[in-house]
Amino acid sequence: MTRWPGGGVRGALLGLASLCSIVATSYASEAGGGAPPIGSMQSDHVNSACEAPVAPRSRIVATAIDGETLRLEDGDEVRLVGALAPRSPTPDAETAWPIDKAARDSLAALTSGRAVKLAYPGHQRDRYGRHLAQVFVTPEGGGAAIWVQRAMIEAGHARAYGIPGNFACVEGLVAAEGIAREAKTGLWAIEAFRPREARRAGELVALRSTFQLVEGNVVRARRSGASIYLDYGRNWRSDFSVAVLPPTARENPAWAASLLGLEGRRTRVRGWITLRNGPMIEIEHPSQLELLD
Repeated sequence: MTRWPGGGVRGALLGLASLCSIVATSYASEAGGGAPPIGSMQSDHVNSACEAPVAPRSRIVATAIDGETLRLEDGDEVRLVGALAPRSPTPDAETAWPIDKAARDSLAALTSGRAVKLAYPGHQRDRYGRHLAQVFVTPEGGGAAIWVQRAMIEAGHARAYGIPGNFACVEGLVAAEGIAREAKTGLWAIEAFRPREARRAGELVALRSTFQLVEGNVVRARRSGASIYLDYGRNWRSDFSVAVLPPTARENPAWAASLLGLEGRRTRVRGWITLRNGPMIEIEHPSQLELLD
């Protein structure tokens, strides 16, 4: 899934252009180690709402459309909500990124022709009619069901993310992502996908409308009306900031209040880069912010 909030097509293309130029030159040299067999690692961090359902009927997968979307035999499409796979900036299969193809091929190897079960911890459909589901597949020969999103993320084929109405499983997926990131597996072997430094605001501006992980020390934590802002530089008009807007603060009052004590602490935030004065990520759920010290 690719989202372009507030930046428009031009902003999206500028961000993609910056990312594409780095990925195209770095994949071959940095990703040589390869990923472990998909589904071979399953971490223990899982919300009970994100476990394989017992009752629902199984559905058969026809093919993997890309690294995060399945087509079922009945024609329905399923988006692996929570697992953000690399996407080529062009629809031409012949010019697809190698890492894009690797994600699609791995998802196909895990699911094509297999029976899967769909779980719906949040909103069940997107505006295109695709299922927004957590997907579980039973391995050949039986055994415990494999959570497909987690398997893709642990193998380094996707990053963890959430969208409004579908954050229930993100904490478990963030934990899985940490395994791959620490091992520099899959896309984490590529410099373009590694966490960005908050102090490099100019680089973040160039990545407007792309999904990023950003790390840095909070210089100032402040409340403005019903919103909370974390500033990662002294000039909030040009440096990187994080915004917790009123709906999120109201839904998580104790967590939101605790953010005012983060000055001097090192954090990692994930989300889409927008421009409001300087570069910014808007937090819509607590799982988007991690404390690193």
